[in-house]
Amino acid sequence: MRRLVIGSNKSGGGKTTFTCGLIRAFMNRGLKVSSRKCGPDYIDPMFHRRVLGIETGNLDPYFVNDETLRYLAVNGNEDCDIEIIEGVMGYYDGVGGTTVRASTYEVARITGS
Repeated sequence: MRRLVIGSNKSGGGKTTFTCGLIRAFMNRGLKVSSRKCGPDYIDPMFHRRVLGIETGNLDPYFVNDETLRYLAVNGNEDCDIEIIEGVMGYYDGVGGTTVRASTYEVARITGS
């Protein structure tokens, strides 16, 4: 399955709006799309659910190891054409803003996206 990570340079950079628009555009082209959100966020996945009409999930390397994160990235969407992963904060912003730990970058690296 193809995967696309949506990142930004900061929080409030329009990732959720862009992600939802991209999901809808892929769906309008007849593709089966799944989505995930980096981090423990529960609000953005609600927007994804509204657009997709299906459950989405979170990918948070702070709470799970690499193997579990990779499992979560593919579990339940094996028949999808593409998975969109919405990032968190800025692309390299991790825990405390001082490390890449639990950043969008780390999720992309772990999932090979």
